[in-house]
Amino acid sequence: PPEPANKAEVGEVILFHAEMKTNYESPTEGFEILEKAKDLAPKGQWLRSAARVCLIAGELAEARKHWEELQKIEPLAVDVHRNLARAYSDLEGRESAVRWVREMGDRFPNFHPLQQFHAELLR
Repeated sequence: PPEPANKAEVGEVILFHAEMKTNYESPTEGFEILEKAKDLAPKGQWLRSAARVCLIAGELAEARKHWEELQKIEPLAVDVHRNLARAYSDLEGRESAVRWVREMGDRFPNFHPLQQFHAELLR
């Protein structure tokens, strides 16, 4: 017989369901499903999905809050930096995004992927 799924695996499936429900059918239902996964999925994984669900639903400020919270947990995750820069750009303009990435680059001067992203933004 197959092994029972662990809590994190169940959470991952629920998060996927929330994202797909939001994307293809109903953002309201997607948010409800997302909440069901909050205690099952690892916090970082939940925050990523919550941010994506908010983006799909057009709730950009709420998505940024999730990305900012995730950045505290995973300060060197490049996807988080890229998504936060996009959020700053969408909400406050390109200059705000460039300034934020520059500040992060100053904070992590030896983190090459972030320095590379900063250079890309300046092109």
